[in-house]
Amino acid sequence: MSTPPPPPVQERRNGFGITALVLGVVGLLFSFIPIIGVIAWPLVILGLIFGGLGLNRARKGRADKGLPIAGLATSLVGLLICILYAVVFSQAASHYAENPPPEFTEQAYFDQARSYGVRGSDAELREFGCALRGTGGDPGRIDELGADRGLSPPESGHVYGMAFALPCDG
Repeated sequence: MSTPPPPPVQERRNGFGITALVLGVVGLLFSFIPIIGVIAWPLVILGLIFGGLGLNRARKGRADKGLPIAGLATSLVGLLICILYAVVFSQAASHYAENPPPEFTEQAYFDQARSYGVRGSDAELREFGCALRGTGGDPGRIDELGADRGLSPPESGHVYGMAFALPCDG
């Protein structure tokens, strides 16, 4: 007499757990990328939902609980990074709204150059600023041109930075 073969062992799969882990990992990766990280919000939120469903299924004994826990963890970390980016971005935006940067205009350049003691008409200041821009950012040449106008090296650098407000040819 032969004994009947044992019934096949069913694998306890957890589709919700796999989905949670995939969404959590992809959302976590996207959450590190500024601006594009907006895509991470729905991914990590869905990852949390599917992780919860997978964990519920595991508690009932119908599936394993490792994948849903990993999915919940990666989704939660991704969500925390998304929230951190949102807080930092909103703080920066409100700071910028309260403290806007000075306008980079030709007149602002003239005013700044004169505040450092550069003398001359607007045309002469424009010529000087365009010459500064023509240095290609070489500190030695910037300082040399500034010294010809009586500027210290830091002052030359500041005037050079504002010179980009000028409409120069070339």
